[in-house]
Amino acid sequence: MSFILRLLLDPRILCAILAAGGLALGWWHYTGLKSDLVEARRELVDAKAAMQAAVAIAENNAEQLARAEAQQRAVLTAMEEAYEALAAAADAARDAEAGVHAAPEADDGPVAPLLEQLRQNRFGGQ
Repeated sequence: MSFILRLLLDPRILCAILAAGGLALGWWHYTGLKSDLVEARRELVDAKAAMQAAVAIAENNAEQLARAEAQQRAVLTAMEEAYEALAAAADAARDAEAGVHAAPEADDGPVAPLLEQLRQNRFGGQ
């Protein structure tokens, strides 16, 4: 045992053991860094693919939004036109009703029962 102890306490042997240990530790650290770099590159590729997919989805959503907004504008325009047409028709109906109510009694005469019923339903006449 004293031979081994003397051998280990020899400064040259001790430096060689420390150097070999340092090299082994350095190699272990290097291989760890190398595997971390490979993993980081793999994650980068995955992240780029996910980003490209997200960008494609975002562009698709933007196109769908633009189409939906265009359809909404078209529907609103059609609704405004329909409202204006209904308002014009209501004005014309009120004018016609006012003309009927303002007509002199001399213009009034016997009416077919079907037309009289229509007139009462439509104008609420007597």
